[in-house]
Amino acid sequence: MWGVISETTADVVYTLLQNEHWDHTVLFDSISNSLESPLSLPDSVPFKSARELSVQLPANDSGRIDIFIDDSIGIAPAIDDIPTRVVQAIPLAIRTLARPASDQDVVPPKDIISIKKLQAEGWLEETKTILGWVTNTRSGLIFLPDHKLHAWVQDIDAMLSSQKCSFKSLEALLGRLNHVACIFLPMRHFLGRLHRALYRIKDKLGWTKLFSTELEDLVLHKNFLCYANAGVSLNVIAFRKPTHMFRSDASEFGLGGYNILSGNAWRWEIPIKLQLQS
Repeated sequence: MWGVISETTADVVYTLLQNEHWDHTVLFDSISNSLESPLSLPDSVPFKSARELSVQLPANDSGRIDIFIDDSIGIAPAIDDIPTRVVQAIPLAIRTLARPASDQDVVPPKDIISIKKLQAEGWLEETKTILGWVTNTRSGLIFLPDHKLHAWVQDIDAMLSSQKCSFKSLEALLGRLNHVACIFLPMRHFLGRLHRALYRIKDKLGWTKLFSTELEDLVLHKNFLCYANAGVSLNVIAFRKPTHMFRSDASEFGLGGYNILSGNAWRWEIPIKLQLQS
């Protein structure tokens, strides 16, 4: 139900940003004056080039907004006064949709915008913490915050030391590893054994001993966490236009494939004495 309100707010903001007739110097909510100017990185920090996408997106220099439940995420290129328009559009849309339904309301409504939260999170930065990740739009990297890295590595070390875990602790750790795997996708392949360890615990108050392979997976995930903390390229996350495209197939008699872009093909015939062997 809240999504109906928040998504509608995002639609209003986007419409405002695309409307060239909206004069943000005249029509705006005064609460936006409490926000600081956009924070830019030093000119010495270079811009990272984005790779070509596999989808065609229309050019849009007017700014955009995304929303997750009640967190509005404004994004704008540093062109003219576009960042200021984005900052002012979000409070204006929220205030407009939350206005009293009637002038006859005798009970004054509570301010729907938290000034403290707006001042802490509502201004534009080239390095911004968004949904628990630190995003650097200049370098094109997204980072797992240091405090999460240290806390989650400590949890893994505790399991490695005791070689056992409770249902609650393993469930919490898997949730955190899944959080990282949403950005660093290869992690997902190595979560299967840990999920099976969780299923072994029949009682949510119970414990389980971790097998050697599961302990090895935990050590690997410590490395993954450090990798995510060092920064994952946004080019890795985006749907990029592929530079290599292959098709391959196999049967009991051999293997083969070809490069879709170049047309080069290859095959390997299984030796006759090994064919049809399991």
